[in-house]
Amino acid sequence: MNFNSLKVRIFLSYLVFILIIIGIILYSFVSFRQYNQLKKFQNNIYTVLNAQLTLYKIEKDFYSDEILDAEFYKTGKSKSLEKFSIKHKNFENYIFQLKKSDYNSVFGISTILLELEQNSKDYKNSFFQIVDLYKIRGFKDYGVEGNLRKAIHKIEYDYPEFDKISLLSLRRIEKDYIIRKDIEYVKKMNEFKAEVLSKKYYPPKQQNELDSLFKIYFSSFEMLTFYDNKIGLFANKGEKNKLKAKFESITSNLTNIEAKVGTKITKEFEHIEYKYLTVLCISILFAFIFAIYISDGIAIPVKELENIMQKSRESKFVDPCVFQNNTSIDEIVNIQNEFLNMSNSISKYVAEIKLRNEDLKNKNLLINEKNTQLNLKEQELTKSNKLKETFISIISHDIRSPLNTLKGFLNIIIDHPEYISDEERKENFLKVRKSTELQLNLLNNLLNWSRAQSIDFNFEPQKLKIDDLSNDCIRLLDIQAKEKSITIQNHIQSCFVLADKNMFELVFRNIVSNSIKFTNQNGKIVITSNIEGDFVIITVADNGIGIDKESLEKLNLGENQFSTEGTFKEKGT
Repeated sequence: MNFNSLKVRIFLSYLVFILIIIGIILYSFVSFRQYNQLKKFQNNIYTVLNAQLTLYKIEKDFYSDEILDAEFYKTGKSKSLEKFSIKHKNFENYIFQLKKSDYNSVFGISTILLELEQNSKDYKNSFFQIVDLYKIRGFKDYGVEGNLRKAIHKIEYDYPEFDKISLLSLRRIEKDYIIRKDIEYVKKMNEFKAEVLSKKYYPPKQQNELDSLFKIYFSSFEMLTFYDNKIGLFANKGEKNKLKAKFESITSNLTNIEAKVGTKITKEFEHIEYKYLTVLCISILFAFIFAIYISDGIAIPVKELENIMQKSRESKFVDPCVFQNNTSIDEIVNIQNEFLNMSNSISKYVAEIKLRNEDLKNKNLLINEKNTQLNLKEQELTKSNKLKETFISIISHDIRSPLNTLKGFLNIIIDHPEYISDEERKENFLKVRKSTELQLNLLNNLLNWSRAQSIDFNFEPQKLKIDDLSNDCIRLLDIQAKEKSITIQNHIQSCFVLADKNMFELVFRNIVSNSIKFTNQNGKIVITSNIEGDFVIITVADNGIGIDKESLEKLNLGENQFSTEGTFKEKGT
């Protein structure tokens, strides 16, 4: 094996690094496996804790839901009991898994697990004993409480002459006891028992039957208090207290297990982490030292080659190349020799390239000059086209609506002359002539203005009396407004402004025309003015349909043309 070969050196370097990585991976695998087993054992403990809480929740759900459901006493079945059996079996399986683990002896929890297992069985037995007691006790029409209710209901229905006040008092004590589970109501019932049995309301035979029913009632009440006491519905007594003690024992067992295991597992994790970091640091240090040794043998001659290449580039391959450090790596020696040959070849081409570059620069200057001229021509053409489109839009908007209205008006005069008197016809023809003169004057003004603005829009301000100017514009739109019976009220103040006459008329006509277009029949348009400093604010307000937000945003963008029909289906430009 030739150690002077760069390929061999790199191969050996990779081989060493691979061996280091394999070692770290193997050690990581062992450490992770140990860590994972500890974590799994700890998770099993948390699983047992969660299972315990699940059992507790099922128990509370049974007390809050099932014992108040008559279906439970009728069928003897309960979803909570079925769920409790399944979850308790899972709880015991989790404990069994902890017992099987090798870590229970390591952490010294074998005795606690045995105690936990026994407490779990006792907890289950105690809970089902309470369930059986509830079944006997009953609810509403079932069990002992059912017998109690049946007896008192029979007394109420079969013996209506019995003292109602005594009966109500009896029922009140019964209900207060069932609701509050207070022993004081048991004492009251015993005191009231003698009083009720001493009263005679019926003949001997009926009275005996009534006394028998009361004996059944009082006996059922005594049994009800007995089972309530046995269940533990009174404070700190009965099976519920025993069940609570078992639950607390299980909680204590699990708390002890968690405390012992938690501390030791934390220490084990720290120990594993310390050993892993130690091995990792040693491996990285060794790899770093080895890498420096290998890289120095490659980097030094390569760095020298890089420096010489940079100097050659800066001198534009004019200065001769000389290597100071001798290297034993065959590939780098070959690269140095090849670079020397390449440098000499490049020097020959540099002079030729310079000549060609000068020629290309001259040609690029000519091309750039032509491109600049073409761009200017293109901008002029684009501007001219846009201006032409603008004038066409202005002329069509200002001429189209009045002509359409005039056309409709003439159609009425020609097609239906019988509805118009001679006086009205003469008056209307005078209006037609006036409107035609105004429109012709408008068209001439627009055409003259468009010719004057053929290069660009020029602002030519002059002193204008805006109230007279606005009245002229409104008269031009008068027929269009009357066709829809729209009233136009012009309240513009008499004042002079400095403005471009054509621009003012164009904008004013446009806004008022659109106001007529989008106002319903019999509508109203009010035009007002307000002087604010050096400016006059003109407002055109109508009670028409307005413009929606989306169309208003498009209008302000000014990029696309779009049209909306008026209230009489008027077409737009």
